[in-house]
Amino acid sequence: MGSEFGVTTLLLPEALFERHALDLNPKPLELLAQAAGRLGQTVKTHQRDMFQTGWPNGMFHLVFNNGVLEHYNRAQRVAALKECARITKPHGFVVVGVPNHFSIPYRCGYLLRRMLGKWHYPPEEKIRDFSGELEQVTNLQHHRTLFFDQESVFRILPRHTVTALPFRFLHLWLRFQPYLRVLEMKVR
Repeated sequence: MGSEFGVTTLLLPEALFERHALDLNPKPLELLAQAAGRLGQTVKTHQRDMFQTGWPNGMFHLVFNNGVLEHYNRAQRVAALKECARITKPHGFVVVGVPNHFSIPYRCGYLLRRMLGKWHYPPEEKIRDFSGELEQVTNLQHHRTLFFDQESVFRILPRHTVTALPFRFLHLWLRFQPYLRVLEMKVR
């Protein structure tokens, strides 16, 4: 859901998964299809809206969304999660990755880039666990939260400032949280 270029989708073993990639933008889907072809792989691409996919109920065992929902408000996130849960089989999983704004270096880098006009993406919401959203998506239950990619919390700090160095030094003792917060949710 919101696959863009589908790099994560291509990493799933084709022997174990029938892989689908959905995005509203046709260009990344076209490039994904070309890349899959060059790699001798198959990915079914779908230019559709993640809020209304058109897929039948319970079609997938796993639905993955990364780097998308943080750009939407709570009501929109609820709608997206409801659609994810609807198209996921009972006892299947919805996995969502969002930037970890509770990592101090990431948050500082994000805010600094926005202030300097160097943030080239839509604004991001701070999302800890989707607990507010999950109150409204009653068939979806938080299973666990994982964290990935420690290095990116330092890379987001603007290069022309000296902010990354103190954060790297403090990280030796404070152990800042990594960049990516991944929430695994189970469909009831």
